[in-house]
Amino acid sequence: SIRTGSGGDGEHPGGAGVVRRMTFLEAMEVNVISGHRVVPPYGLGQGSPGAVGHNRVVRSDGTIDEFGGTLNTMVESGDIFELETPGGGGWSSDNGNEP
Repeated sequence: SIRTGSGGDGEHPGGAGVVRRMTFLEAMEVNVISGHRVVPPYGLGQGSPGAVGHNRVVRSDGTIDEFGGTLNTMVESGDIFELETPGGGGWSSDNGNEP
């Protein structure tokens, strides 16, 4: 789905990130390398940065494990991996006029 509100503000707003959910049907090992989980995507000019991304596993027992940009974990049948990609930074000219 679209991650509404994740793009930075500006004359030209940053693009929205997405939310992806994957339900595992059997036990396996998961490895992920992702970026912008701590430092947000920057905006240009007077534009605002986009939102940082998130990685988490919702376990079948209801517990939630949050992860940083890289992760290596085991999942079981019924666990759900949620990936929220970062939003893009917005752009605004320094003087309010487009170049």
